[in-house]
Amino acid sequence: MTANQMAEMFLIEVDRRATYNSMGIEDDEISRFLNDAVLSILKDMIREGVETTEYNRGFVANLKKDSWQIPINNVPIPAPADYPSTIPAVPNTLFEGTSFALEVHPNGKFWTYPRDLFYSLKEYARINKKDCLNNEESAVVKIKPISEDYYLENRNNSFRKPYYDGANGLIWRLDYSPSIFDFPIGPQPVNPPNATQAPSPGRVELITDGKFNVLEYHVRYLKRPVEIKVDRNFAPNQVVSDIRHPYHEAIVLKAAEIALENIKDVRFQSIKSVNN
Repeated sequence: MTANQMAEMFLIEVDRRATYNSMGIEDDEISRFLNDAVLSILKDMIREGVETTEYNRGFVANLKKDSWQIPINNVPIPAPADYPSTIPAVPNTLFEGTSFALEVHPNGKFWTYPRDLFYSLKEYARINKKDCLNNEESAVVKIKPISEDYYLENRNNSFRKPYYDGANGLIWRLDYSPSIFDFPIGPQPVNPPNATQAPSPGRVELITDGKFNVLEYHVRYLKRPVEIKVDRNFAPNQVVSDIRHPYHEAIVLKAAEIALENIKDVRFQSIKSVNN
């Protein structure tokens, strides 16, 4: 289904539910409602589990990607727009103008996230470590996302902190980007104008026990959906959703619901209250 076809279905659905004529809704507004619908559906699927149902798996099928990441190695990274202008002194931290390079935590190293990452599905790292004969061996180790509070509470806990025992291992990951639920859909600028848009590329810190090195960092993820653009005046300008075609109707129905909630249609709100 093209973007304009989705727009026509959207207008029919709004007319069907509403007490007013939908013809006054402009193309850019329809585009926004459609993109908000995609984001809303994805949020719900992430909360309940992307892989939990066949429907969910089908909806995100075209969004799945794999990426091997490389370490940043102290290259200055664009700072978030809301980063404080007066920076407190932090050990082992270099600030330079509006860019900065961080080495805050012991045994930590910063890595890039893919520019189009929306939500991480699976991640692991390939490491190297010397065995008892001083030969280097390679292994795959799982990664655990943690918070700053978790780090402070468990950095000296031998049962929870990063390790590699020759068979299994663990690496901690700390994020330095806003929540995925703050990300707008579509491509983002390198220097975002506000705090709701993540720096591109994103960045994370991988923390080990200092006894092994992270060689590669693998992320399987959902990419940011393409931003749908409706243009009924000049069809070549329209941008089609990259969600698979069988799910377009669900997007349209959700978009109509969002539109009616935003416009606060009295009849729709009354029906919704009765149904709930």
